[in-house]
Amino acid sequence: MFDNLYFFINFFYEQLENNFTLFFLLYLFSLIIFFSLSLPGGPVLIISSGFFFGFYIGFLINIIAILIGSYIFIYILKKIFYKLFNSFYIKFSKKLNNLLEHSSYEYLILIRLIAGVPLFIQNLFFSFMNITKSKFFISSSLGFSPIIFFLTYFGSKIYEIYEINYSNYSE
Repeated sequence: MFDNLYFFINFFYEQLENNFTLFFLLYLFSLIIFFSLSLPGGPVLIISSGFFFGFYIGFLINIIAILIGSYIFIYILKKIFYKLFNSFYIKFSKKLNNLLEHSSYEYLILIRLIAGVPLFIQNLFFSFMNITKSKFFISSSLGFSPIIFFLTYFGSKIYEIYEINYSNYSE
């Protein structure tokens, strides 16, 4: 089983070295789609981008993908809620916005900092709020940065362990 995993990882690295730009764009696009669907398993993909692309490029891929993907999810969900549940959406949105009116940046950053809450629930909460694009991107980037930093760093360190484990004795 592990031989197949090692074979896949080595195959991916060979392709990555030959076509870095293509694989970078494909991976970024697939992460945007993944995060726009708010599927579970995001930390595994964040770790794997640190593993395959290194810390700096992996961090950029992760932060860009999660911000764009979450914004797409929230935008679509707002449109769906507004069309299907118009009166409920407006009433709940007004109550929520009145509660968070004075210190919305702090609450939005805290929502993103809580690591146990699934991305789907966070984005669902954000879809009921009337916030600007700039407020969304600033608060989300500040809130997501620590956990993405940690997971991407963890992935890059796993690669170093993998590299040591898979190197020859002559090296």
